[in-house]
Amino acid sequence: MAALSTTSPFVLATTLAAPTLSLMAGTIYSTSSILFLPLLRPLSARTTLPMFTKLYHSGARLVVPIALAAAAANAASAYFALDSTATNLFSTGSVLTLGTLAFTGTAMMGTNQRLLALNEQLGAAAHASEAVEKETTVLLQRWTNMNYVRGAMGLIGGLAAVLGLAIVAREIMDSRHAMIR
Repeated sequence: MAALSTTSPFVLATTLAAPTLSLMAGTIYSTSSILFLPLLRPLSARTTLPMFTKLYHSGARLVVPIALAAAAANAASAYFALDSTATNLFSTGSVLTLGTLAFTGTAMMGTNQRLLALNEQLGAAAHASEAVEKETTVLLQRWTNMNYVRGAMGLIGGLAAVLGLAIVAREIMDSRHAMIR
């Protein structure tokens, strides 16, 4: 077994790796399972589109920094970890976290932009046309499905970080146990 790295950056990174990913995944999942599915989808486009627009902009301000922090914490944990399995797990957490941002930019952005455009197109109109209502419903369902994928990436990354943390914790316990002997 390799000697345990107990440098301050390693301790800080491993302490932040799993919680930041859990926060990110929880934020993403709650948007789909609490807001859009049961609450917003049955409402009119006139109601849901402004709410989506606000959620989109506020979510970007929240989720992107959390994702970057989680990716950095996992990358640092991978760098400082002396166990190759822990390194691989933390690396997986970092890659999956960055993958959520890439997935958003590639797979989800068209749907995001169309929903934002529909909101702008609606402007101050009192009601949306039947075509806009239908398109909004379809786009929100598509967005929700893609958001579940994005959340799963964060969740799997978080689980990888927890497993990496478990290996590090085992190393700490083993090294302390060896010191007692």
